[in-house]
Amino acid sequence: MKINVLVDDFIDEKEHGLSIYIEASGKKILFDTAQTNNFLVKMEKLEIREEELDLVVISHGHYDHGNGLRYLSKDIPIFLHEDAIKPKYKNKDGIYYFNGISNDAINVNRRNFNLIKADQEIASNIFVLANIKTDKKNENFFLDEKKNIVDDFHDEIILAIQENNDLTLFLGCSHFGIVEGIRKAKECFPHLRIKNVVAGMHLLNDSEKEILKIIDQLKLLGVFNVIPLHCTGELAAELFLEEFGENCILISSSESIYI
Repeated sequence: MKINVLVDDFIDEKEHGLSIYIEASGKKILFDTAQTNNFLVKMEKLEIREEELDLVVISHGHYDHGNGLRYLSKDIPIFLHEDAIKPKYKNKDGIYYFNGISNDAINVNRRNFNLIKADQEIASNIFVLANIKTDKKNENFFLDEKKNIVDDFHDEIILAIQENNDLTLFLGCSHFGIVEGIRKAKECFPHLRIKNVVAGMHLLNDSEKEILKIIDQLKLLGVFNVIPLHCTGELAAELFLEEFGENCILISSSESIYI
């Protein structure tokens, strides 16, 4: 499996967001689009042709993962949870703002949407896992403008790709909790090894003690390689590197890697 990180503010501060190009199981996949056309600019530099993309997966309904949809010029099947297109709001330092995918990004692509309600195989050996159970609620994220409904992040999905007896998981932010996401994958594929976890893990505000506990849980769940991205945070990335050693892969946005 080949991947290229096109946009990721953890490794390149050019843009806040995430976008990854993947070649696996005979398909060319775009996982998230970040928020501008920078993913297309990077694809052009890497000589990746937009018209050759087979499918797009949007991990969840936040602007930094889906607003780049407005720049797609080709009709490509786009997979996202049915609630990812609903409004989202965020409180940051006392300021409330719209945090969802913009209406124009949604409307220009609506005809290509494949709205996910449950776990689904979207191509041979390529799956999306949905409705991850969690008790996590971040009170800075809301589903309504009046800030009455706290977001439970049920619209976030996992891209899972099977190769032989191995599974590679792609997660945008893991708002539901990275451990909960891995557990979901283990439930769905109990006989497969979790070879790679390529993920934003939203550990920016977690303490060293909390992160080390999460690392221990991932090891117990049999995660072999971990590739921290986006909202994982520098402290967490350093601790993953210490604990996983050469099985923690820190990559730049300019390189292709095979995992």
